[in-house]
Amino acid sequence: MKFYSAAVAELEQLAAQHKDKSIVLIGPQNIGKTTIGRLTAAQLGYACIDSDDLMLEYYNKEKRCNIANIKLLYKKLGWYRFRQLERRIIKSINFSEINLVVSLGGGAHLYSFGSLFRLRPAVLVLLYNWRQLRLPRLLRVVAGYVLAYRRIFLVDR
Repeated sequence: MKFYSAAVAELEQLAAQHKDKSIVLIGPQNIGKTTIGRLTAAQLGYACIDSDDLMLEYYNKEKRCNIANIKLLYKKLGWYRFRQLERRIIKSINFSEINLVVSLGGGAHLYSFGSLFRLRPAVLVLLYNWRQLRLPRLLRVVAGYVLAYRRIFLVDR
């Protein structure tokens, strides 16, 4: 948890600057979006949404099964169907809701740009580190459609 404390502190400052706006976390897989999102939401007293959790919940309810984690869901669906479901789930999130921290899946910023354009009232935050620095050029385009945009560099553990 010590590793994430600087990122959470920076997100707290960002939330103070942009009161009553959602904070949306994007970044590569396994960077810590879910953990940082949950810690930040708890610290701020905000609600927390994780798109991976929503995908699992939706799929398990729809198919009446019990897939335990997002990696198993990806393996079951394959790349294309997984990304379709991810886009559907992202479209269902109300980003204009206030006092909310949203953690999007590791591929959302790469494959769900149409859905991310709905982030106008939100603060978009990119989490990254040097080993996982794979920033698409289109990310700069998305930044123009949101209230604020911040990159938070995470130091290796």
